[in-house]
Amino acid sequence: MRERLAPQRFDLAIDLRKHPETRDVLRHTGARYTAGFDHRNLFAWLDVALDWGGDQAYARKRQHTADDLVNLVDAVAAACEDDRRMIAAPPRGLPASIQRKLDAMAGGPLICVHPAAGNVMKQWPAEYFALVIDRLVEAHGASIVLIGAPGEEAIAEALIAALRHAESVTSLVGALPLADLPALLSRAALFLGNDSGPKHIAAGLGVPTVGVHSGTVDVREWGPFGVNAVAVVREMVCSPCYLTNPQDCRRGLACLRELSPETVFQACERLLLLAEPAAPAQAKAPASSGSARPARRASRVARQSAAALAAATPR
Repeated sequence: MRERLAPQRFDLAIDLRKHPETRDVLRHTGARYTAGFDHRNLFAWLDVALDWGGDQAYARKRQHTADDLVNLVDAVAAACEDDRRMIAAPPRGLPASIQRKLDAMAGGPLICVHPAAGNVMKQWPAEYFALVIDRLVEAHGASIVLIGAPGEEAIAEALIAALRHAESVTSLVGALPLADLPALLSRAALFLGNDSGPKHIAAGLGVPTVGVHSGTVDVREWGPFGVNAVAVVREMVCSPCYLTNPQDCRRGLACLRELSPETVFQACERLLLLAEPAAPAQAKAPASSGSARPARRASRVARQSAAALAAATPR
């Protein structure tokens, strides 16, 4: 048995039974997605699955089948809401000392950068971050705030030492309590950082987010979550490797060291274009006006997927 849900949103086949001999047929229904109950990973082909512990576990739980089905539908709905925010509560205000630093910055887009990762296997080189930051300052007049935990100051100092436009960068590394981080991120036009906690907080707040990922884990599992978030990763045949020591990598961390700053900059620029407010329409502007062409061109560029850009990174 199966039912179709909301065909105008997605094509989905839901398996309502828990008998292995009847479930394999769902692979041949033509539906784009399948959802149902899994048991001992026997149905790994399901796109959305809830664990069913077997008849004995089900008897101990004594839960009505209707509750199982409601939970399954909830899981399907959650999986299909790609634009939902994970952090819905409004963040509190910033401390006065931090607010004064932000007020003193230039009027360009505020970009938060987390150049550390807490793990050398996920640490994109600081000089690469510096190259991207200089481009963002030159192209967009951006104001940059570096964030990070106590103990990450050395990475921030190395980054600042490599900059051409250090005057546009303010470091709050080690000075901003974690509880105040959401309030700062919510004011940013863009977040750029390694695969770490602040990246997930920014994406959860709905902030346009560019996460720089190594090949140590599967980016589909650990990338930033949200319609305004993208993971930039270099495609590697050895990924995910789950290594913990750089000495164990026979490719010299090529997944990080050969991920070019130009690729990351382009992803940042496209998300910034998406975040920019639309320009007011000109009254009685002629259809063939040359001044309208740059705006249309920028709109076309903005609509291009940053995810496609990341996927195009050379091996």
